[in-house]
Amino acid sequence: MHMTRKSTTTMATGSGSIYRIRVQNKGLWIMSHILDLRTISGYPTLSDPVIVSIDFENLIKIINNSGLLQGSNYEAGVAILDTKDLHHSPNCSAMISTFNFAMGSTAYTARASRRFLFGNSITTNNIFDSIRSCIPQDRNIVFIGYGLDRDLQAMQSLGFDFLAADFTAVDIFKLAREVFRTRNWAGSLHDLLSILKCPHTNLHCAGNDASFTLQASLLLTVQGFINKHRDHQRQDNINVIRQLAINQTPNLAIATFEALQKQESKAKKKSQHLKTATSSLTEKQQQIRATREKNRV
Repeated sequence: MHMTRKSTTTMATGSGSIYRIRVQNKGLWIMSHILDLRTISGYPTLSDPVIVSIDFENLIKIINNSGLLQGSNYEAGVAILDTKDLHHSPNCSAMISTFNFAMGSTAYTARASRRFLFGNSITTNNIFDSIRSCIPQDRNIVFIGYGLDRDLQAMQSLGFDFLAADFTAVDIFKLAREVFRTRNWAGSLHDLLSILKCPHTNLHCAGNDASFTLQASLLLTVQGFINKHRDHQRQDNINVIRQLAINQTPNLAIATFEALQKQESKAKKKSQHLKTATSSLTEKQQQIRATREKNRV
């Protein structure tokens, strides 16, 4: 695996030694380049990279125990976008590959299979080997995740040797703060997807979260790029990226999201109607009081 080690997150190895992995602070700068919205010279490790979105369920258990405990339940999700396909593939819906790996009890793996939206969940006895098998070798890799520090630490605990590899890492949580231009953003992945109007459902299934995080990264990058470059000449690229994010969404997520929007719209109208009725009632009460005061005089 060929990846750029340029990070500032402190991570401890299983043997207790510590090294630093830097999650990029300039996420928008990096993502705009790898999605071909801008050109950055002197960064060969960002040339036609593969974006790998990762997510774990029960990752704290992985980190605290420096690996997997026999008999425990774990889930890992990986969503992959080869940026070379942005130039060559005519089929947006086929560009992103999403995997869900589950290990543990029969009930746990069955639940993971029911909840996974992007194909068939894979039951495995070794999450480490499963993740490693779907990450391309000898390519520039950009790892992304929502709250990526812990996901990278979980990968380290599983045995990934980041010291022997070159990679770039972008935290989509930090990217959201950059695009929204606020350090106060503290929303969940659900909150971010809702703001971006990206249909989603069945979160907290690792494969779903990995894929939705990748979709969010595409939409955030486009929004941030447009905010900074109003006079850009990259509309064709932007259309491809947006279409890619939209076409990746499963029908169930779209239906669930649309139903939720209708419920919220009805609730908003009901609240507005109640507010108007209350306001009218208050005005009438004030008129009655004014009339009574006048009659007393």
